[in-house]
Amino acid sequence: MEIFLKLLDLRELYWMGLLTIPFIIILMIKSQKFALYIIILVVYLLEWLNTSFYLIPRSAIWIKNIAMLVLFFRVLFLISLNRRVIKTPIDLTVISLLIVILISSIGNGVSLISGFLGFRRHFTYIIFFYLISYLDFDESYLKKMVSLIVLIALIQIPVSIAEFILWKPGLISGPASGHYDFITGTLPRGSRAS
Repeated sequence: MEIFLKLLDLRELYWMGLLTIPFIIILMIKSQKFALYIIILVVYLLEWLNTSFYLIPRSAIWIKNIAMLVLFFRVLFLISLNRRVIKTPIDLTVISLLIVILISSIGNGVSLISGFLGFRRHFTYIIFFYLISYLDFDESYLKKMVSLIVLIALIQIPVSIAEFILWKPGLISGPASGHYDFITGTLPRGSRAS
C-alpha cells in the first residue's frame, strides 16, 4: 500500500511516468528506431540532467531499461521466427564473462539473480551491441546514428569546458578526499563511459 501511495504522490512526478510509459512502450514496439533514439537520449541527456542538475526525477531514467527490454523481446521474437543466431566477434568474451559471474556468485554465496542484476550496468553496452547486431537497420539509418553520436561527442567539448570553468577542478578527487571529478560532459557522473 505504501508503494501505491508513493506512486500517486503528485510532488514526486512518478504519476507522469505512469501515464506516459504505456504510450512510449507502444511506440517502441512499433518502431525499433524510436526505441534506439530513446536509449541514446536517456544516456546522453536525461541521466546528465538528473545527476548534474536534478532537473528530472531519477525514475525518468528507467525508460532506458524499458526500451532495452522491449528491444530484447523483439530480438527474441525475431530469433524464434527466423531460427537463426548471429555470431559476433565478442561471443566468446561474453560467454567467458557470464561463466566468471556464475562462479563468483556461487563462490560468494550470492544468488544468481542478484549477481546478474549487480552486473546489469556493465552489461548494458553488451546488450546494446547485440540488439543492434540482430535488429535489421538499413545503412542510411546507421549512418544517421553514427552522425548523431559524433554530434554528441562534439557537444561534450563545450560542456566539459564550461564544467571545468564553473567547478574549479584541480582538487584531489575521489572518495577519500571528499572531492569528485565533475567534468563529465553530458555523460552522468559515475558513468562507465565518462
